[in-house]
Amino acid sequence: MSVVNEMLNDLQKKQSKANLFDPFIARQETPSGFNFRSTSYVFIALLIAVIAYQFFSNNRKAEQLPIIVKAPAIAVPNLPKTTAVKEKVDAVKQDLDEDKTVELAIDKTTIEPPVVNRATSRTSFQPPVSSKSFAENKTTQTMKSVSRINQAEKKLVSLFRDWKNHSQLSNREKYKSFFVDYSELHSLKIKALKFLKVRDKMLFGEFLNLSISQYPEDPNYHYLAAKYYFSEKNYSLASGYLANIKTNDRSFNISRLAALTFQKQGKHQQAIDIYQQLMIVQPYSGEINMAIGISYEAIDNPNLAKTNFALALKDQRLNKLQRQFIRQRLVAHQG
Repeated sequence: MSVVNEMLNDLQKKQSKANLFDPFIARQETPSGFNFRSTSYVFIALLIAVIAYQFFSNNRKAEQLPIIVKAPAIAVPNLPKTTAVKEKVDAVKQDLDEDKTVELAIDKTTIEPPVVNRATSRTSFQPPVSSKSFAENKTTQTMKSVSRINQAEKKLVSLFRDWKNHSQLSNREKYKSFFVDYSELHSLKIKALKFLKVRDKMLFGEFLNLSISQYPEDPNYHYLAAKYYFSEKNYSLASGYLANIKTNDRSFNISRLAALTFQKQGKHQQAIDIYQQLMIVQPYSGEINMAIGISYEAIDNPNLAKTNFALALKDQRLNKLQRQFIRQRLVAHQG
């Protein structure tokens, strides 16, 4: 029995050593319940997950990267090695090199700031003036012009007021200063000349000639001189000043004075021509018709004179003396 027991014990010991190397038997006999098969399955699953993650992440990065395509290089064709062809090939290569040089130059160019003028501290490039700036400048100029006119008017009023308080020499210097300082203000100069025409004819003539020499094209000064010499019965000088006025600058009053001057000189046909032009502007003027009638009488044309006198009498604006004169002329032609 002891021998049998010993054999059984040896057999059990061998069986237990064999079970240590069998995972299925070890799983069943391990006291703690540790499972080697399930652990290996989990490890394999984790390994597959890691490989799949790396694969998909690499594909996503590949999609995000731009595709770089290298432009094909410009190839120079292999031409026969003659002198003319060789020169053409060299020219092509030179053009290609120049293109590369230009590209490099463009890449390296920088925008330079505008040149500053140190003397004026302003850039050499000036932007165009806006409409607002132009309007402001024009308004400023207008204000300055109005201020200058107001200043000249005050000075002229002072000259008129203080005329009797100064000598002729002192007045001459004051008016000369006015005519020089405000030479462009023609309307105020005309007022000053009209004032001098009554107060001092010598100063009037001096400053009138000064104004005509400064502005020979201005018709106002010639008209003023013609009126003065007409009033002085110097019709020749009056006609000379009127002749200096251009036709386009002749107003109604200037033309009428020219016609009167021709009548006083006995040039009635020239006077009639001017009066007939004025009739286009004032077709029912009694004064113009009366003047035409007088000129027709002077050139011995009583019928036309009578017609114009009758037309003149229809104008109710004529004064009493004018109407009385016309009636006398009509009675004379009836007899």
